[in-house]
Amino acid sequence: MKKIIVLFGFLGLMLCLSGCSAIGGKSPYPEVEQYLKSRYGGKFQIEEAPGEGTEVSYQVVQKDGEKLEFLVYPVGEEYTNKGFDDTLPVAFVMKKAREAGLALEPGEGEKELIVTVGSYGEIGELAEKLADMADAYQEAGLPAQFTRGTVGDGWNSANVRVHIRDFEPEGYEPGVIRIPDSVTGFHEREEMQEYLETNYLTFLERYYLGEIPADVPEEALQELRGETRGITLISGDETREYPELESNELFFAQVYRLAQKEGWEPEADGNVFTIARGEDKYRFELVFEEKEDKGDRAKYKYSGSWQPLGHASDREPVVYWSKEGEEDRTPARSDFSGEKASISADILEQIAGVEIEAGLKLQKAQERVQEIQEEADGYLLRSDVKPMGETVEIAGWRITLNQVEEKKRLETSNMYFEADEDKIFARMDMDVENLRTEKARFLETIVTKEDLLIHLVSSGGHRYIPVDLIGMADLSSVSLEPGEVRNGGLIFHIGENILEEDEHVFLVFKAGDESRVFRIK
Repeated sequence: MKKIIVLFGFLGLMLCLSGCSAIGGKSPYPEVEQYLKSRYGGKFQIEEAPGEGTEVSYQVVQKDGEKLEFLVYPVGEEYTNKGFDDTLPVAFVMKKAREAGLALEPGEGEKELIVTVGSYGEIGELAEKLADMADAYQEAGLPAQFTRGTVGDGWNSANVRVHIRDFEPEGYEPGVIRIPDSVTGFHEREEMQEYLETNYLTFLERYYLGEIPADVPEEALQELRGETRGITLISGDETREYPELESNELFFAQVYRLAQKEGWEPEADGNVFTIARGEDKYRFELVFEEKEDKGDRAKYKYSGSWQPLGHASDREPVVYWSKEGEEDRTPARSDFSGEKASISADILEQIAGVEIEAGLKLQKAQERVQEIQEEADGYLLRSDVKPMGETVEIAGWRITLNQVEEKKRLETSNMYFEADEDKIFARMDMDVENLRTEKARFLETIVTKEDLLIHLVSSGGHRYIPVDLIGMADLSSVSLEPGEVRNGGLIFHIGENILEEDEHVFLVFKAGDESRVFRIK
C-alpha cells in the first residue's frame, strides 16, 4: 500500500510539471493561465522555459484552435493588465508561412521576422501571401492589441521585415508588415504592396547613388514622384526642363543624377559625391544622424505612422556640403525645405553657374496655352453663349454684363493704380442680383468647387482671374442681401493687346459642373 501512494505522488508531480491540472483542478501557473484565457480563451499547456536570469518565461502549447507553440514572458503590469506579453502572433505567422512555402527567419527581438525577396518584381507575390496570413489571423478571431499600456508600441503582432536581396546600402530601412496590423491598417494585398514598393522606391529615388535596378519600371518612379512641378535649368542660351524635380526639394540622389545629365562630371563613393567645376571640387555627403528623440523611439520601434521609409527609425538622413580643401561643412538644404536630405538650388546655381527656376517654363506654358485654346474653341460651339447686354443665372446670382472698358490707369478720389508694362486693366461693368434666401458674398475669399469662379478666356490661349485692388469700388469683395441688386465692376489685369489681337474673348462664370458664358469678342 505504501508503494502505491508513493507512485501516485510521483505521477501527480509529473502531471503538474507537464502543465496539466493538479489536485483540485488548479493550474501550477495561475497568473499565466489567467493572462492567456483573458486574451485568447481556450486551453493551454504551460511549462517554465529554460533560460538565464531571475525572470521566468513560459513555453506554451495551445491545446485547441491552431495548436500553436509560443512564449509568454513577464513585462510588468504597467504594460498589460496581467503583466505578461506573448509571441502567439509570431507562432501563427510562422505556421502559415510554412504552409505557404514562405521562408521566414528570426529577426531582432521576440516578435521580428525577416523575409527576403529577390527583386522589386516579387513584392506583389509576397504581399499576397502576407495578406492571406492577415486574413487567416482575423478569421481565427485572435485579438490584435493589449488592453492597456504598451510593449514596443503596444500592439501584439508579428513584425515581418521585408528585405530585397543584395540591397543593403547604409541608411536603408526595410519595410515592415505587421500581422495583425491595428496601427496602419494594412490588411489588403494592395495596401501592403503599395507600402513596400513605395518604401523601396523612395530610397532609390532620394538616397541611392547606384544604378536603378533594371527591374524597376520608370512608370513606378514617375508615379512615386506624383504631382511634382518640375524645374527649368538655364545655362547660357540653353534651357532644359526636368519635370520629375522640385526646386525646394532636390534630394541627394536626384542632384547626383541631375549632375550626370548636365555633364558636371560627378564622382560617387558610397554616400558621397563630388562635382568638379573648373579647378574646384565640391563635396556632398549623406549622413544618417541619430534623432534627438532616439530614446523614445526604442520603445516605439514600430510606430503607428506610415512614413516613406517605413517604420520609425532612430536615424534621419541629412546632406552636408563643403568645398574640398576646407574643413567646414554646412547643411545643404534650402531654408524653404523641411527635408534635411535635400540640396538647395541656390548652392547648385553657385557651383555650376546656372539658373534654376521652379516649374516647367516651356512645357507647362505650351500645355496651358493648348488647354485654354481648346476651352475657347468649346465655347464657340455652345448655343447658350450670351452677348453683352444680356443676363445669365448661376449659383444663386443673376448677372448682366453691360460693357467692357480698357484702361491703363484706374483712379479713385484718393488713390490710383497703373497697369504693368505691356498690360492694361479690363473692367467688366455688371449688374448682379442675389437670388438666394440669405446674405452672401459675390466672390468668396476661399473658394470651393461649388462656389462661383470667374475667368476671362481668349482663343489666343490666355486665361485671367479678377484682381482685387484694395480701395477700388468693385464687385470682388461685396456682400448682398437677398434680392439686392448692385452695379459694379470686375477688373482683370491682362496683356494690352489681348482684346484687339485675339480672335475670340469670353467672360466665363463657373460653379461646380455648371458654366455661363458671355462673348466679348
